[in-house]
Amino acid sequence: MSKKSPSPRVIPPQNKLASARLIVYELFMLQRSIDMPKPRETFPRSLAFEGVVLHARVLRDFFYRKLNKDGILIEPKLDDLLAIDYFAQDSSWPYTYADMSQYLKDTKTRMDRTLAHLSYDRLKYVGKEKAWDTKPISKDNGDRWFEFFGKLQNAGDQSVPHFLQWIREYNVPIVPPF
Repeated sequence: MSKKSPSPRVIPPQNKLASARLIVYELFMLQRSIDMPKPRETFPRSLAFEGVVLHARVLRDFFYRKLNKDGILIEPKLDDLLAIDYFAQDSSWPYTYADMSQYLKDTKTRMDRTLAHLSYDRLKYVGKEKAWDTKPISKDNGDRWFEFFGKLQNAGDQSVPHFLQWIREYNVPIVPPF
C-alpha cells in the first residue's frame, strides 16, 4: 500500500496555539467519560458510552491520518485539526489509520456509522455486539497523547506552554497512566 503524502498544509501558528485548548478538552472529556460510573438505566448509560465513543472518535481523527480503501492518504480539509500539523516533517508524526490499535480498527466503521449518524448499519449491533470496551479506547488514545505531547516537549515547540495551561485547567495527565 502506498502512503503518498497529501499537499503540504499551511496552518497559521496562532491557530495551532489556540487549538491546544480544543485538543486537551477532548482528552479531558474522553478521560472523564471513561472514568465515570456507568449507570444501570438505559438512557444515562447510553449517554455515558456515547460520550466515550464520541470523544474517542474525535481524537482518533486527530491522531491518525485517514486512508482511502487503497491505502492512499486522503487529503484532509484545511480546517481539520490534525496532530501532523504540529510537526515540520511528516515523519515526525507518521500515524495513519493503518497504525491504529486493533480495537480501533475493528470498531472504526461502527464509530463512523452509528455515532451521530442514523444508518441501517445500527441494526447489526445487538447484544454483545453493542457493547463498547473502554480499556483499549483509553490505552490507544493515552499512548498517542503521551507520545504527541512528549515529542512537542522534546522539540521545544512553541505550543507547549499553551498545552500546559489547558492541561492544568482540565487536569489531564502528561504521563501514563491515562
